[in-house]
Formats: sequence, structure tokens, C-alpha cells
Amino acid sequence: RSSPLPNTTNGRSCIHSSTSCAHLSATPQHELNVHGFIVDRLRLTKYEPVGGVTAFMFLDSSPAIQWSLVDYWRVPKESFHTFSINMNPQYVLTILDKDVYKAGESVSMPVYVINDQYENYPDARVEFRIWDHKDGNELVRKTIPAPLEPDMEAKLADTVGYRFEAPGEYELVMTLTYGDDELTNSYPIKVK
Repeated sequence: RSSPLPNTTNGRSCIHSSTSCAHLSATPQHELNVHGFIVDRLRLTKYEPVGGVTAFMFLDSSPAIQWSLVDYWRVPKESFHTFSINMNPQYVLTILDKDVYKAGESVSMPVYVINDQYENYPDARVEFRIWDHKDGNELVRKTIPAPLEPDMEAKLADTVGYRFEAPGEYELVMTLTYGDDELTNSYPIKVK
């Protein structure tokens, strides 16, 4: 969709005409990271004390940089899709204690599962994988039993530890399979 505003990148206007708009390409990723960070922590504390979660701002009210899920032109932002995953009634998550790890450092990755529906999924499981972005190799693959009880608070299914020997960019991918459905959630891991 074309924008009526001059000097735009992906339909978003630059604030100054001399700006390259590079800051705007980083903004959606930052929104995505912040939304995921907050929602994961709120979902983890279901009923203790959190009673519910909702989006702060669903729609941009003007063509500006805002914390909404859908932009002014009614186009879903990247954070909309992440928020849709984060708010799935059956959910798998981890909490990483750092943004960047040192090479050779062991990383502990707790695997939590949540079920917000009144259905029981006794055979649910999590496929836990770590991928190396550099060469596309799968470094870790583990299947974790994760039965989902009706209206279940966050439950620790397992904790997986891994030592990242080399600097690089990795991705933790967890796929929760329950009934005939599945949900995939991923987390970037940076090692320097």
C-alpha cells in the first residue's frame, strides 16, 4: 500500500527528510522484543498475581512510531504476529536471563507450558531444538513430555542446559504439540 507521506520506508514516514530511515527498520524489532519479553513474564505468573493480559494499544492513531500491533494504514506489524503466538491458549515459553552470552558459558533454558482452556491434553509434548544460524546445523534436539491440564498455570516441564562453545547467533525453537494442533515459539540467542 502506498503512503500519502513523502520520504517513507515500508509506509512509515521519516521524521526528518535527511534521515535514512534506518532507525525505523530497527523499531519494529525492538517492539517485537519488548512485547514478547513482557507477555512471557505475565503469562508465567498466571493467577500469581496476573489475572489476564491484553494489548495496550491495538491500532496506531496516527502515522507515527507507536507501540501498537496494527499500523495507521491497518497493516499488521511484526509484533501482531508475535503477540498472536504469545496469546495462544496453549503456550510454551522460556525465560533467558541475559540478552548476550559469552562463548563457553553454559545456558540454562527452563521450558514452561501453559493451558488456558478447560481441555485436557495428557499427551502434549515439546520438541526443543537449538539451531546455529551460521551453518544451519541443529545442535540440540530433545522431546519433552508436557501434559497440559485444564486451566493450568505455568508449569516447568524441563530445564535444558547447553554450552555454546563458539560466538554466533543461535535460535531456540520450541514446538508444543497438543491434540491435533501445534504452536511454535522461538527465541534468538546471541553469543560473543
